[in-house]
Amino acid sequence: MDAADSAALKRLALEAGAAACAVAPAGPLAALPDFRAALAAQAKPAPAWLLREPERRADMRAWDPSARSVLVCLFPYWNSALEKEFDGLQPADPEARLRDTGRRKINAPLLERLRAAGVKPKVSRYALSRDYHSVIRESLEAALDGAARVFPGLGGKVFCDTSRVMEKPLAAAAGLGWRGRNTLLLNSRLGSWFFIGGFTLNMDFPADARPEYTGCGSCRECEKACPSGALSGGRLEISRCLSWHNTMETAGGPFDGEGSGWAYGCDECQKKCPFNEGASGTVPEFLRPLRS
Repeated sequence: MDAADSAALKRLALEAGAAACAVAPAGPLAALPDFRAALAAQAKPAPAWLLREPERRADMRAWDPSARSVLVCLFPYWNSALEKEFDGLQPADPEARLRDTGRRKINAPLLERLRAAGVKPKVSRYALSRDYHSVIRESLEAALDGAARVFPGLGGKVFCDTSRVMEKPLAAAAGLGWRGRNTLLLNSRLGSWFFIGGFTLNMDFPADARPEYTGCGSCRECEKACPSGALSGGRLEISRCLSWHNTMETAGGPFDGEGSGWAYGCDECQKKCPFNEGASGTVPEFLRPLRS
């Protein structure tokens, strides 16, 4: 495979809705020691699914033994042009909207506490559209099917959030961004308002060069903005994260920072990130916010 083949492969992903994509080799990722250190530093035990066989996450060949290359894609769900519409896009009945869009774990007691306190519940920007897992998977499967028609014998496996894959380090290894102090992947054009997905390839495509990023420098805006104090030193304390509590739990609380009004997810660290101020990624139709 050569650069022209790689360009044809990427074109299929871009036509399927990705705003950026790049090829990384299917091999060990250098992020495993940092991943282990972040889990060990948690004040409370990390979720069991994160602790399970972390070394398998750090090599795509452990997940797909036939993998020789990986195409990593970024799918925007928000941009700076949508920001003025945020308040108007908030659903009158958050619980009903979340269920309609495919979200299963909803912390109803938290919603009730917010209403009782006279606080209007807020839904995170990423959850204002259809559940991304299924729609992005459909997009990626279409791109992979198209690639198999262009490259006879090509095969692979699609991933998007639910697979045992270290998606952020993988995207960084592909040159699509860097890990910010809020622990999210940052891209100089898209900010952090995007989902990561992709697919393995059983053929060798040329890996993309990794640009030199300036990173976050001395900026600490995300850490200062976190309503529960879960961010510090570029790491996330999961047991304090408000977004973790209101998306992965269906009861419990009150939680630190819930007075900020977030009933599902939390955008505070992203709202304050300078790289999101001019985020310009085109949001594909299947990830556009739903309107009442």
